[in-house]
This record gives sequence, C-alpha cells and structure tokens, in this order.
Amino acid sequence: DFVIKAVQEQMNRGIGLGMQSNLAAETAALISEMGRVERVAFSNTGTEAIMAAVRIARSRTKRQKIVMFAGSYHGTFDGILARVGEDKTTAQPLSLGTPLGMVEDIIVLS
Repeated sequence: DFVIKAVQEQMNRGIGLGMQSNLAAETAALISEMGRVERVAFSNTGTEAIMAAVRIARSRTKRQKIVMFAGSYHGTFDGILARVGEDKTTAQPLSLGTPLGMVEDIIVLS
C-alpha cells in the first residue's frame, strides 16, 4: 500500500522535464552520503550511463581505446556495438548498421 500511495503522490506532482527535480536532488544527496562519493548522476537508460562512462574514462585517462568483454551487454549506441574480429585482435561492428570506424578504438576481450 505504501508503494501505491508514494506513486500516486509523485504522479500528482507531475513529471519533471528539464531541470532536476527535488526528489532527484534528495536521492542524489542520500546516495552521495551513503557511498561517500562527491557526485551522483542519473541516466534514463543503461546506454546513456555507458556513454557517459566511456566519455569520462577517455577524458580522464587521455586514452581513446576502451576495453569491453565479449558476450556482455554494454548498451545500444554505435560506439560500443562491437564483437571480437575474425583475426581475434580487432573489433568488428556487432550490427550491420554500425560503421567500422565506430569500433576502431574498442578492444573486445573474450
């Protein structure tokens, strides 16, 4: 019952578009306090989270190559839709619609 009540209360407040909602800010503060982290970011999808993680990793390390594991799900954006290449040393696009250039900086570990 408390879940239904909480959902109804939130629905009455409306959907936040644009700026961060108070609920997101409160949740971020709790996560930050519990995990002893300085920043918390929310994403709408796992793909968005992976895109941000790749961007942060490349920015922080000043390296372009990203390592990922074969058979693991990493989202659906072209920059990580890769599989082990035929020669086992390069990555190939996982999907026919993904250009080869999108996976040149990917290392897939099998």
